[in-house]
Amino acid sequence: MRRSLPFFLFALGAAMLAFSLLYTIYHVAISDPSPTPLPQHLAGLPLTQQLTGRRASTNITNLHSKAFPITSAAVGQYGHNQQVTLWVTGTPLKPITTLLTKAMRTKIAEGNSPFTNLGEKYVEEFIIYQLKGAGQLHFYYQAGVYLIWLAADAEFAEQALAETIAFYR
Repeated sequence: MRRSLPFFLFALGAAMLAFSLLYTIYHVAISDPSPTPLPQHLAGLPLTQQLTGRRASTNITNLHSKAFPITSAAVGQYGHNQQVTLWVTGTPLKPITTLLTKAMRTKIAEGNSPFTNLGEKYVEEFIIYQLKGAGQLHFYYQAGVYLIWLAADAEFAEQALAETIAFYR
């Protein structure tokens, strides 16, 4: 028992050091999210405006009036009349993205949002949640560590969705 105490204390110290290092890396990542890549075209429309990193994270935070533990972010607008808008956030771990996706689904299901639920569909391995609101069709889904929200005018919606899924596969 006496011989194992130094090993136990060493292991405890190493675990505390590792946790501190990981927490520091995580804190830096969420305070200054990295850019997430965006497709240059969606549904034949060029990327006309984009925000990435901290600016995109701020845009997303302002939209929801709350902060999220995201480590990467991007917002892209396509077409000269904003026919398609894409929001992409990344988290450090897939389970965190899953929790954010479930929280969004629950909040929308409460009925206090400007969106009408159109159900869900399965495309490849993804569950795509479909909504209607603000004159556009909206889709959101999880792709690994990314939570993706796509808003599009009806004529561009399906093609933009297919191309977004292909890009973030």
